[in-house]
Amino acid sequence: TSSSDYVELTAAGIAVAKADASSAAISWTSANNLCENLTLGGHTDWRLPAIEELAVIYSNKNRFGNFSQFDYWSSTQYGSSSYYTMWLKDGETSYFSKTNSNDVTCRCVRTLQ
Repeated sequence: TSSSDYVELTAAGIAVAKADASSAAISWTSANNLCENLTLGGHTDWRLPAIEELAVIYSNKNRFGNFSQFDYWSSTQYGSSSYYTMWLKDGETSYFSKTNSNDVTCRCVRTLQ
């Protein structure tokens, strides 16, 4: 299912925004705040995806398009102050300090009810 703003991946139980929440590289805290404060398609329960949800987005990337050259933040923590990221061009995972604001952006998701 899709709307003009998002695509529903019912098998994964998530809706994925069709556009990035930021056109620039941002820190994890900024990305998290953007998603948590997003109102899109009449919904206000948007959030950062878990790393497993980013993998689902990557496997369905042809349904979205418009991915940036940046990695994408996840809500999955790595260590005490870092979070996993994924480059949606090839599915490669990595992690960065949550204060890093270079080369990382975000795409918001919401849990389908």
